Amino acid sequence: MKTKRTLIIATVLVALPMLTAFAVLPKTQPVEARTVSANHVMQVDPTPTPGPESYSVLPSDTDGPQNDGSDPCDGQTGAGIGCDQPDEWGKHAINEEHLLYLPTMLTNTGKLLVFLNGDDGSATRTNGVPVVAAERGYHVIQLTYPTAKANGCSDLSNHQDALDCFGDAFREAVTGEENPDSNLTTIGDHPQDSIMNRLLRVLQWADADANYPNDGWGKYLVNHDAVDWTKVHLAGFSNGSSHVSYMGTMPEFQSVKRIALLAGPNDGVGGTAEEWDSASYIRLIPGITDTRYYGLVHRLNKADKPDSNGQPPAYQVYKNWHKFGMEDPVNRPRFEFDPGEPGVPEDFDGAHMLVSIDPERLQASDMPPPPWGTTKEEAHISVGRNRYCTEIGDDLDTTDEIEHKCLRWGDESIGYEPAWRCILGTGDISLSSAPIADAGPNQTVECEGGGGANVNLDGSGTRDLDCGVLTYTWTGSFVAATGRKPTVFLPVGTHLVNLEVKDEWNWSDSKTVLITVQDTEPPTISCPADIVVEPTCSSGAVVTYTAPVGADTCTEAFTTQTAGLASGSIFPIGTTTVTYTATDASNNTASCSFTVKVLTAAEVIQNLISRVQALQPPLSGQQAQGLRSKLNAALVAIESGQKNVACNKLNDFISQVQTYINNGKLTSAQGQPLIDSAAHVRNTLGCTALGCT
Repeated sequence: MKTKRTLIIATVLVALPMLTAFAVLPKTQPVEARTVSANHVMQVDPTPTPGPESYSVLPSDTDGPQNDGSDPCDGQTGAGIGCDQPDEWGKHAINEEHLLYLPTMLTNTGKLLVFLNGDDGSATRTNGVPVVAAERGYHVIQLTYPTAKANGCSDLSNHQDALDCFGDAFREAVTGEENPDSNLTTIGDHPQDSIMNRLLRVLQWADADANYPNDGWGKYLVNHDAVDWTKVHLAGFSNGSSHVSYMGTMPEFQSVKRIALLAGPNDGVGGTAEEWDSASYIRLIPGITDTRYYGLVHRLNKADKPDSNGQPPAYQVYKNWHKFGMEDPVNRPRFEFDPGEPGVPEDFDGAHMLVSIDPERLQASDMPPPPWGTTKEEAHISVGRNRYCTEIGDDLDTTDEIEHKCLRWGDESIGYEPAWRCILGTGDISLSSAPIADAGPNQTVECEGGGGANVNLDGSGTRDLDCGVLTYTWTGSFVAATGRKPTVFLPVGTHLVNLEVKDEWNWSDSKTVLITVQDTEPPTISCPADIVVEPTCSSGAVVTYTAPVGADTCTEAFTTQTAGLASGSIFPIGTTTVTYTATDASNNTASCSFTVKVLTAAEVIQNLISRVQALQPPLSGQQAQGLRSKLNAALVAIESGQKNVACNKLNDFISQVQTYINNGKLTSAQGQPLIDSAAHVRNTLGCTALGCT
């Protein structure tokens, strides 16, 4: 069951159509300065500073009188912001109130949040985010501005022109500089109504206005004639998110440290998720778009095309956020949450992509008692309004076709305030809190090679209640590493690794983790196969083999012979076991063995008898029998100790085989091995005095 959550605010501006220029809302309690921990240097006004919590001003009233005393909106000078000129631009310039909000406490360290609504750019369209931003320590200007007409970009016939068109239009809307490549907007012809100029003018107005001399707007100006972008954060809803996300990619705004995107941008071309191409300006700028951008969207946002699973994801926004690098599947995965359910962490696990999965209400006409689910019609607006729709009907104002829209919004909170606080961050150090570092559990890992192992460090347990843009710095017996989950190489041994996390206010926290790289795996070693040789002298035979060499996955292995004779030694008649042992740097060992068997003279003669038997043909039975008789006689003589007789019989055997080779009965390949074996036996018996071979 979904639970109720209520947004508590001091003042809520629902709409201000009745306010005139310089209209002031009822004043609240005095705004007090806040102090912070003494170990964090800052300047704070120690005295209570009275001031309204929020007020408004018409764009046409921020331009001030002209030097010649003329009316900036007289229709002749054309210099005024938002002037109700009779031409078409006068309609587009939109002269509705800018809304200004003060933080609950005034300090010298607070940031300015510039918030841009979507649709036609009117600040008076209901949105609860600016009020929450003020609670988070921001001065807030909800700016009314003429939006770039970039929705026509997707209609261009040339695909690349269409993708480039979005950025061209937004740049003109932001700077007021006429862009010859942008044919869909004429803001360049009216630079006084650009976002940058309107913001500058409203700041100058707020700073100079005699009614609010102590509200602190002047600290966001440089010499009163330029915006100090180092002290500004940006946020935008829907089309407003397109404008601020484009601004974040511009060199002029590289000092802006946070950009919050609600329900956008969905700029690009393509009718399905598979066909979608993001606008050209949507690209990864390392250290900026992947670090400073935060977003919140409902999964049903403008979702007209279901995916392969039948679910209609907000693929335009998803894909654009991916292009910005806002989701890292390893270090910063997307966070999907039901805003009405308990247990959602306040920092959303450090995610920059927040996706609401508030249950879909399938039947628009089915209005059960609260809490309600979200319909596709209200999904886009709901993440900024934080209210459920109580009546859905046909939008009769549309010119192309009748569309369903929300006609009436209720009072039931969906529960998006924590998500707003997260994507906005903290506007003042006085309200910020230090992150809580978590270097992960102690680890024991096995050595992989090169004397150590690649160890995956894990700072994902780190928490920051302000959802700050955190930097992670890991130090230890390695070159300093950064990131939430870096991989570092550590040698065998025990290492104390330190993690320091720091937010954008330079609040920091440190934790250590103990990493043990152990080497418990023994080396590997492989011996040759068992060896069987004939004796070549009375001592045995010289035997050579390839000595095994041990190998270790972690370090070098040292190989020693621990039993038997070395290769090239004279092995005695009989069986000798040879053993080699490999030892690594951690004293893990592995051994292997093989045998060397040197046959007896009798065993060689028995083998010769079998080999002669196998030579029928080419030998006739009588010829083979003659050779076997000589060998059997030599065998009997050996067994009876008659060495001379054995020597003679073996000599007769050799002579007879040679005769068969000479007369072509046997080839050399068939006969010579028989002669060699018989000669080996003769030398073993002492018939000859040749050395061992």
